[in-house]
Amino acid sequence: MAAPSVSLVHRTSKTRPNGEAPVWIRVTHARRSRFYTGTGVEVKPADWNDVKKKVRGGHALSTAFNATLSDLLNRAQTAALSADSAEAVIAAIDGAGAASLSDFFDRYLERLARGAQVWEGKKYRTLRRKLSDALGWPLTWGALTPDRLDAFAAYMRTEEGNGTNTVRKELERLRRLARLAIREGDLEPGGDPFLRFKMPKSAPVSRRRLSPGDVQRLLALGPADGVADGTRLAATRDLFALQYYGAGVRISDALRLTPENVAGDRLTYTMMKTEHAQSVRLPPAALRVARRLASGVEARDARGRARYGRYLVPLLKPGDDADPVGVRRRIASASTQVNKLLKELARLAGLDPTGLSSHVARHSFADFARQSGDLYAVSKALGHTDLKTTQAYLSSFDRDAVDSLTDSLWTDE
Repeated sequence: MAAPSVSLVHRTSKTRPNGEAPVWIRVTHARRSRFYTGTGVEVKPADWNDVKKKVRGGHALSTAFNATLSDLLNRAQTAALSADSAEAVIAAIDGAGAASLSDFFDRYLERLARGAQVWEGKKYRTLRRKLSDALGWPLTWGALTPDRLDAFAAYMRTEEGNGTNTVRKELERLRRLARLAIREGDLEPGGDPFLRFKMPKSAPVSRRRLSPGDVQRLLALGPADGVADGTRLAATRDLFALQYYGAGVRISDALRLTPENVAGDRLTYTMMKTEHAQSVRLPPAALRVARRLASGVEARDARGRARYGRYLVPLLKPGDDADPVGVRRRIASASTQVNKLLKELARLAGLDPTGLSSHVARHSFADFARQSGDLYAVSKALGHTDLKTTQAYLSSFDRDAVDSLTDSLWTDE
């Protein structure tokens, strides 16, 4: 009996909503056809050359896609020489060193869900979606050649609109997943797709921050300036004060503060991002804000307690933090409101509102604190786990400091 025949087919009958159709390998034996569907290649009819059986050169991922198809087709043709059925050819393709990235990825997502690691789960689900959109799904580790990783990076830049640092972070997540698969025995060390891949360099980050004088102008706004007590503008001003004076408290933590988090002259809380406990001494200016907000909490009537619970800053509702997924959505929504209100406060204070957000309070504290010269203390105040993180965080401020120095040195030139 003749050996199985192998060919590439563009399955336009399986066209996706985005107009792309998958390219499969058809294996025919004894007039019966079977399909290998795991190529991961999907293109529109205009991008497929049905005569040459390859993706046209005008497609952004043509080089990577054609390399993948050529490799899989060679595997199939080699297997067909000794196979006695179409099913045997497909099994040989699957087993030819094709450890499943997709299976490991999905198991990792389940692990994150079981561990209630909501934020990490969200990041990796986003990565999975981008991988699927760019390279198809399912994927094997072997399919992640340097060319395809380059193509994935190009897809994120052109189709997702991701910046250089976001592209690098997504690739770093994928690399961490590969190394975890190696540690757990799901991937041979030699199969690490990043061994021959050169990661893109990070781009310099410019972080907006306010000088201590600018912070004072912002926090001094009151009724005479159009910031009436009990308004959202006043709540946003007070939130920024707690973030700044509380050693750069992230908004996800500041929004969840209650009077119980302030004892004596200390602010004590657990960071949502890292789950690390943090305790900092508050300066008198911050204590005045915190105590005034705490008094407001105690003075709330039944309606106020039902609406805002015991949060110092009345932007979240009771029960918002009961669900780890729901609280992040609510914080994201509140952050959007806060950032708009901060820009309004900046205009009232005569400051440039460009790039102003709640996180600028953290940047501003870090920039002010680094002038003490004690990097270790700054690192601990920010809640970083190591000094390298702090050094990277402050690097853009250091560049500005050098620029200011050279400007002052050469003013007469």
